[in-house]
Amino acid sequence: MVPMEDAYMWTCLGLSCVLIVTCLSPISLGYDSLVSSLCPATDPCVCHTSAIHCGNRRLAGLPHFLGFSEVWAVLNLSGNFIQAFCTEYLEQIQVTSLLLDNNRIQSVRRGSFAAFTLVQTLDLSHNRIIGLEANVFGSMKQLKHLYIRYNELHVLAADDLSGLPDLALLDFTGNKFSSVPKQALTRVQHIARLLLRDNNIRDIEAFAFSGMTLKDLDLGQNGPFFNLNPKAFCGLEPSVSHSGEGIVEWRGITSIYLDNNRLRHINSCSFQRLWTLNLIDISGNPLLCDCALLRLTQYVPHAIFPNAACASPGRLAGRTLGEISNDGSLLNCSILEPAERKCRDRNWCVTQVVSTAACCGKLLTTELIFMVLIAGVLQKVELFTFYPLEVWHPLKW
Repeated sequence: MVPMEDAYMWTCLGLSCVLIVTCLSPISLGYDSLVSSLCPATDPCVCHTSAIHCGNRRLAGLPHFLGFSEVWAVLNLSGNFIQAFCTEYLEQIQVTSLLLDNNRIQSVRRGSFAAFTLVQTLDLSHNRIIGLEANVFGSMKQLKHLYIRYNELHVLAADDLSGLPDLALLDFTGNKFSSVPKQALTRVQHIARLLLRDNNIRDIEAFAFSGMTLKDLDLGQNGPFFNLNPKAFCGLEPSVSHSGEGIVEWRGITSIYLDNNRLRHINSCSFQRLWTLNLIDISGNPLLCDCALLRLTQYVPHAIFPNAACASPGRLAGRTLGEISNDGSLLNCSILEPAERKCRDRNWCVTQVVSTAACCGKLLTTELIFMVLIAGVLQKVELFTFYPLEVWHPLKW
């Protein structure tokens, strides 16, 4: 009869060398670390170092996962035929970068990323995404970089991006946005870099980025109908980030890209309060070099305007903005235009619109405000014996 020890050894010798090592010396050879490094994804995926490679494998959905005993750096699912997926009922998929670019995803629904709670970088570029459900990325509390480049998104809605407290970079390059509404990105006010390049944007509304802590904003290459509201950047003024013992540190936007938008005029008030700017790219535009444009350079004295050149008037065509700024003989701009006087007003970036949540989100018109004032007067003389103010007061609608 073969002793139990010998039978066990014999069994091991009949298997692979890995199992022989495992059987012979589980502790001294680091059995726990060996098991933890086993690839959590099945064929056709392969694992290498800290990445799970499932890219270009003709997958129509997520691969089957065996379970994660450690955190992997990358799950690469690029270049497949994935159209939709949901991880709501899966165990946690422990990866910090998720690459889903170059697939066939059309919509991203709530629950799609429920199992990816550790992801810090998500790439959904070059898909066919036409819409995002509200709070769709809500499970990704650690998400820092979100790329949704070259998809079919048409509407920029604040609720689409709610629940992302650490988001620092948002790249919407190459979508179908036609406008940036007022405070459309209020849910991600803390992001540092926003890219809305190549979107055919026609209108940047006043206060579009109000309250955000942006450092870099890219609005370049948005087509021939690009319109920049003079107050579009109101609300991006620098703020104190730290102070103490006579030292004050400021934070504010440092670069704005408006290149290749066929802009001829840029309101000189647009950047007037953004003194932290050190780069404004308006290159590739048919610029009219007049006093308003020259004044713009004076409002941001520390900023450079790389490759910005005049298209008109004819005598200045081809000259750079830097040349005109340094040569006072080219333009006589000693007298301020009325519009430029207005933007020096301390209230330039204070909204003139009165609104109230009690009016079902509608703006108060002049007539409504007048009714409120009259109502107050009439109430004082007690003319509302049978119809108290609460019945018809416009603020109660």
